[in-house]
Amino acid sequence: MMRRFLLALLFFVPSFIFAIDVAEHPTGFLVDWDEVEGAKWYDIYVDDGFVARLENNVFSYEIENLLSNKTYNISFAARDEGNNTLLAEFSTNTTTSWDGTYIWNNPTKKDNKGRVKKLIFNVKTVLDPIYGQHQEIYILSDDGAEHRIFPLYDFNDESAGWTDYDDDTEQAATYRLNAERFNTSSIVPSSWRVSKIFLGQDHIEVTVETKAFGISLDTMVIYDFIVDDDGCRNLIFRMDGPSLVRTFVFFNPDGTRDDGAYVLKNSKDL
Repeated sequence: MMRRFLLALLFFVPSFIFAIDVAEHPTGFLVDWDEVEGAKWYDIYVDDGFVARLENNVFSYEIENLLSNKTYNISFAARDEGNNTLLAEFSTNTTTSWDGTYIWNNPTKKDNKGRVKKLIFNVKTVLDPIYGQHQEIYILSDDGAEHRIFPLYDFNDESAGWTDYDDDTEQAATYRLNAERFNTSSIVPSSWRVSKIFLGQDHIEVTVETKAFGISLDTMVIYDFIVDDDGCRNLIFRMDGPSLVRTFVFFNPDGTRDDGAYVLKNSKDL
C-alpha cells in the first residue's frame, strides 16, 4: 500500500522544474542530481518499480543489474519529511553494453618469453534461453584468430568434461593458447576440465581443474567488467588459486595492481 501511495504522489507533480543527469552504463545507470531545498529523501524508480530511498545528503545513485541494450523509464522524486513530493523528474534511457575489443599493452620488458606482449579480448553480449543475458569472451592469438575462452563449452554441451591437453578440439586448442601464454613453468598438464562456473551480471568466475604428474590443482579465472572514473569500459582479467598454482602464473608485470590482474580497456572508449 505504501509503495502504491508513493507512486501516486510521484506522478502528480510536474517535472519541468527539475532535471536529473543520467549516465548510461552497460548494465545500469548513474543518476546525479542537485540538492533540493526542504527535501528529506530522494526516491528512485525504474519502470515504476521502487529502487531506493536515499537521505538528503546523497546526490547520486548507481542503478545496477539491468539488461544491456534495453530501454528503461527512470523516475526521481524529492520528498519532504511529511512524504510530500517537492520535485519529480522522469527520464527514458537505454543501457549500453560491454561489447567491443579490449586491449592491454605490456609497458615492461617482462613478457613471459615473448608470449605476453599484448592481450586482446573481444566481448559479445548473447542471450541464453536458460541462463539469460551474459557475455561471451574471445581471446585473440598472435595471428589475429578469435578463440572463445568463455564459455569454453556451451553450457548444455554433454561432451564437456575431462579433456586431454593435446586433444584436437577447438576447446582444447583455446585452452592450450591461454595456458601456454600464462604458464611460466615447463610443466605441461595431461588433462583439464571446467569444474565450476559463476555467472554474474558483470562478474564471471571459472574454476579449471588441471592434472599433471598425478596432481590435481584448481585455477580460478576471473573476469570483471567495470566503468572507470573516465567513463571507459574496462575488462579486468586475473587468475588465482593455491600457492603452487600462483607460482606458475605470469601475473601482470606493470605493478599497477596487487592482485596481478590485467586491466584491458575498450578500444572505442580510448
